[in-house]
Amino acid sequence: MNVEFGLTEEHAVLRDAARTFALGELAPGAKKRARDNRIPGWMFEKMAELGYIGMTASPKYGGGGMDMTAAGVVIEEFGRHDLAAPHVVITPTQFALLLESGTEEQRQRWIPPLCEGTAVYSIAVTEPGCGTDVSGIKTKAVRDGDHYVISGEKTPSTRAMQADGVFVFARTNEEPGAQGVSCIYVPLDAPGVTRTEMPYAGMIPLNCASLFFDSVRVPVGNRVGEEGKGLSMIMRRFDVLRVLLCLVALAQARPRWTRSRNTPRSGSPSDNLSPRMRRSRFVSPSTPRRSTPHVWPVTGRCGCVTRGCGTARSRPCASGFPRRSLSR
Repeated sequence: MNVEFGLTEEHAVLRDAARTFALGELAPGAKKRARDNRIPGWMFEKMAELGYIGMTASPKYGGGGMDMTAAGVVIEEFGRHDLAAPHVVITPTQFALLLESGTEEQRQRWIPPLCEGTAVYSIAVTEPGCGTDVSGIKTKAVRDGDHYVISGEKTPSTRAMQADGVFVFARTNEEPGAQGVSCIYVPLDAPGVTRTEMPYAGMIPLNCASLFFDSVRVPVGNRVGEEGKGLSMIMRRFDVLRVLLCLVALAQARPRWTRSRNTPRSGSPSDNLSPRMRRSRFVSPSTPRRSTPHVWPVTGRCGCVTRGCGTARSRPCASGFPRRSLSR
């Protein structure tokens, strides 16, 4: 079977339009925005106007009806110039996928505001006691008539300080492991919700938060998908999300790789790093010489770009990441 990889003519046109927008609107001021703790409102407005927000959602709900390759093309172009901008595209893509498991009423209620750029949603899976082990979720959602009563903590939740609502993954029964976890939408202005800013060591504009739920009551109609099937539902979507996030890293790494590869270098790899990077515990001055010394400046820069994305600046491990500008 012959499989061809590449962009269609439509994808190429979309890439050129996204590149023009990124150069004209995103590149100016990108360094300053990389240090701000929120994504500016004008970015949502302009991207919604141009159809970049919700571009993979169905036209029935105000989306563009495009494929994932189209989303990837735009995300990579935006990621070359601004670290936060790709997430304005990635997040709606993620929620449009998630709501495929919801009801028609839920899609009509939540997707159009997302595509218009008038609503921002967050997702709450990670907890203090279970990072990547999502099967260890402790937050509970107890059924009480036509409502769930949610209690627990989610830390960190990306963009939760700026969001209007959050899709919470909570345990709705006592089944062990991944079984018994459901996805429930919670408005962040609901009584009993407390959010506390938790600055990332990297990706500062994503504006994450610790969320506390103290007997928060939400209608059963806010549950997305079947009860107890939340994790299997979200893990399938995470596969797509990871690919889109990798495109942001690729976009940032590509020009640095090219520049480093074309620059003559001598000595050990660590000699080509800044003094601050050489002091980092991640790179020792005694690092043995490699046959490809240009790799080190690229990986060092990528470390500065991500700077422990998902890690709070207050955590000890965050101290190893140098404080360098996120965009050049």
